[in-house]
Amino acid sequence: MFAHGSGSSRHSPRNQFVARAILEAGVGTLLFDLLTKEEEALEVHTRHLRFDIGLLAERLIDATYWLKGDLSHLSVGFFGASTGAGAALVAAAELGETLAR
Repeated sequence: MFAHGSGSSRHSPRNQFVARAILEAGVGTLLFDLLTKEEEALEVHTRHLRFDIGLLAERLIDATYWLKGDLSHLSVGFFGASTGAGAALVAAAELGETLAR
């Protein structure tokens, strides 16, 4: 899973380029936003959620359980940039053996 940085989205050409490069290397990617559309709209004014590493990590953990629930045979790992990297580290520590090594 690719956790991009704050102030960015799955629509960013840079994030899509990175996800595509990972995919072309033979590794599937799941590029998604860690904040909802409503939260993103609030962020324009408050900027309080984009640095909430705990919240972002929780979203990665939830997405991992969702993915593993449907595709339990897949190995899951994280790649993160900026605040996404922080969230990925926290989520990986929480999930432990659930992730690929």
